[in-house]
Amino acid sequence: MRLHLFAALLLAPLALGGCDDNPIGSGGAALVGAWSSGPIHFPGMAPNGSTNVSYQEDRRYESDGTVYHSESIIDETTGVHWVIHARTGTWQASDRVLREVTRAYYVADLTQPPREPVLAPIVEPQLSRVNYEVQGTTLVITATCPPNANCIKTLPLHRVPTLF
Repeated sequence: MRLHLFAALLLAPLALGGCDDNPIGSGGAALVGAWSSGPIHFPGMAPNGSTNVSYQEDRRYESDGTVYHSESIIDETTGVHWVIHARTGTWQASDRVLREVTRAYYVADLTQPPREPVLAPIVEPQLSRVNYEVQGTTLVITATCPPNANCIKTLPLHRVPTLF
């Protein structure tokens, strides 16, 4: 009996050490929650013909390691949103590197975009690694841009307040 208890005490740290209680990684806690760029003026036309248009990017990082990312066009006159791009998957973060694996994806047909996107599973998930920095309530994600490439400017995201 004493031997069994002693063996159990010795093996407990090994058993617990194998559990991963934090699927998001060691630096990811600061990312958990919803982030949004807020509406930004977009020099273009909405699917309904409106030229009073904004663009908005939204991301949601869950503590269970899932991520949802969407980009929308907004008719500012009517308030109608069209999701033009969305993806979902998993994420993990270290101190400054954010790793996302896209598992489902959606791109709108801009001639007739639906109001709610239907994400299609990806046969081979896509991995992306970017640098990130949380500065108070602002999240800046920076992708690596190869020399002589025309890369998209980084868009700061702001934490969306939670009601509860």
